[in-house]
Amino acid sequence: MKPFEKIFTIDSEIQDVFVENAPVVFEILKTYEYPKTGNLILLFITKTNFIKDGILDLYKTQNLFSMNILIRSMMEHYLRFIYLYIRFKKEKNDSAASEYIKFFALSEDVSIGKAWEEVRNFKGDPYKQDPFALFREINKNYQKYTPLVISEKSAQFKDKYYLSFISKYINAKKSNKHNSLVRKIIPLFSELSLFVHGGPVNENSFSKDESDKKLEKELEHIVGLSFSISTSMLILSLELFSKLNPELDKACQEICFISKFGEAVILSQNT
Repeated sequence: MKPFEKIFTIDSEIQDVFVENAPVVFEILKTYEYPKTGNLILLFITKTNFIKDGILDLYKTQNLFSMNILIRSMMEHYLRFIYLYIRFKKEKNDSAASEYIKFFALSEDVSIGKAWEEVRNFKGDPYKQDPFALFREINKNYQKYTPLVISEKSAQFKDKYYLSFISKYINAKKSNKHNSLVRKIIPLFSELSLFVHGGPVNENSFSKDESDKKLEKELEHIVGLSFSISTSMLILSLELFSKLNPELDKACQEICFISKFGEAVILSQNT
């Protein structure tokens, strides 16, 4: 085993701590005052963990190109999680989670509707009804909202808005490891959009030469980022839930302690 690959074991230990304490979290959610926020937090943890597992698998085959795509997606999940987390901390209600579930989902449906509208245009059979109006007809839950309100509510989950919101918030706060991670991720998030959106990328992204030290550094860098994102999300989530059950404070402290060994591995990779 390469020295860096110790991070796989460390990550596994952290996941074991969370899984062991998951029943306590599930019990809290049964009576949690903010059920939408609580369940959305768990959903983000689950989704990002799946992405991280994919990154770790790709590391073993040195598939740098696909790793760049997945880490960019993982960053997007993390940044949206951070946006919702900040809103919840400030507002202490379910508004952000409710808007995410309702309006972000609708904005995606509208995008799909517009894509099908283009297909009909290709076929010379244009459909004239506005997608927002159509979805308001189909789903009565949206009939009380105008298309303008729906558009404005869903816009907060677009990259430009939530990145600006997060930046303003963390710049006004004292630095901590979570804020430092967000600051590190934001420029990388924009840079890696080339991989997701079919932009021109460096040919080294396709290299699989085992003797290529630069490739190894890139692979390790992405694994390190995925570890940091996953751990940060778990710690922030447990800190919230631990206010309702002190058992989770112990779990949070344990993850913080174990994660320091992972951070040491990442630091050694950067030197």
